[in-house]
Amino acid sequence: MKIIFDKSLAPAILNAFGKAVSEEGLIFDKSTKKLIFTPEGEEIHKEEFAGIIPGSEIYLKSDIVSLIKYVENNPHKDK
Repeated sequence: MKIIFDKSLAPAILNAFGKAVSEEGLIFDKSTKKLIFTPEGEEIHKEEFAGIIPGSEIYLKSDIVSLIKYVENNPHKDK
């Protein structure tokens, strides 16, 4: 499995989902002004943003532990 993420696309991806980055660098919802959290309840700094799970609004951090947890809990079969 390859995980490829171009950090320069982060603002466009977040904007497409109605999200933005605060002055502190944390991701938040533009309409509610509430911070976005990982499934583990952690805030996500713009430098940690790894993407959004397809078909959801589950946000991932780019650290290896978060990515491993996702892969372990969401195995994908080859098509």
